Amino acid sequence: MTIRPLEPEETGRFRAVARRSFGLMDSVGFSTEGDRVLAAVDGDGEVVGGTVLRTFTTAGRTIGVIDWVFADPEKAPRGTGGALRDAALAWFDAVGADELFASIEPLNTASEALHRAGGFAPLPWRAQARRWGWRLPEVQLRSHLTPYGTNERPWVRPAESDQRWWRPRTWWTATLPLNVALLVIVSIRAPLTLTIDLSGLLWIAGVGAALLGVREGLVRLVARALGQRQPLLHVPWTNGVPVSGLFAVALGIWVPLTGSSVPAAGGTWRLDRETRWMLPAQLVGGLAVAAVAWTLLLLGPSTGVVPWSDVARAATMLAFLDLVVPADHFVGTTSRLAWRHSPVTWALVAAIGAGPAILAWLG
Repeated sequence: MTIRPLEPEETGRFRAVARRSFGLMDSVGFSTEGDRVLAAVDGDGEVVGGTVLRTFTTAGRTIGVIDWVFADPEKAPRGTGGALRDAALAWFDAVGADELFASIEPLNTASEALHRAGGFAPLPWRAQARRWGWRLPEVQLRSHLTPYGTNERPWVRPAESDQRWWRPRTWWTATLPLNVALLVIVSIRAPLTLTIDLSGLLWIAGVGAALLGVREGLVRLVARALGQRQPLLHVPWTNGVPVSGLFAVALGIWVPLTGSSVPAAGGTWRLDRETRWMLPAQLVGGLAVAAVAWTLLLLGPSTGVVPWSDVARAATMLAFLDLVVPADHFVGTTSRLAWRHSPVTWALVAAIGAGPAILAWLG
């Protein structure tokens, strides 16, 4: 196998391999635009993998970005990913990159393992701010972490190891507070029943904790019931704050940052081997929230002590964005796993998740 620059006439085959590697939905944004595009070619001259690389400069530092790295799941020989990674690192060294950056979503454990072996490590939000300071938004935009990376994490080299990504309490210290803050903004921007006073804030916190807590708890419970013995840890989607904040402020829409429940400690397991428990576990959690939305919209309980209209709106938004949008690079994992199972499965799940939103819109 040879790693070399991509020839123009190979672009079509290069894209076809990327589609097979990432799947239809996740390859929608695929591009060969970069400063360096490398192809992995087998002994017969067939493209079996590739990587798209680029650099940008900020504050006098050159940052290298690995936009895409992939190998044909059917034809690429073992070690193709590692060979592409090493060729990329050599090119970045040649152009004098000071640090390297890759965006990886938590369920892409193959990519996590590949980058970890190359000296990369995930960088938490606080460490990002410490490293890049006020230039952090620029780095995120130019590295494509924002606006696409709602549930992606930046992996950097040289590494700055920080295992806080994998502490279970991040659901309480990151995911829940972030979503409560977003719900407060939505309630101010598009008010229904609640007023923003102490009582209203407590109700918003309670609604967010109940819906997200039920979803997360059921995911873990079903996973354990199906034989998942490796501890499940929570990875918050802090990098989705710009996207979710924009929707909340501009449109009064809650884009939930649910976070991802993944087996510890990342990169030691394979997604394709864990689908047996991941899909039903995520489905039970997501469908429970959808059931709340359907029930409240169909029964229409009058608002008394409990602000049912706000509960229904929050459940409707969470059900829609968790069960309908089948792209990891935006929101949710339930719909993505359903799509991975089959388009028919996704269509059924999406119909359940979209129903409350359609009812609310028609009503």
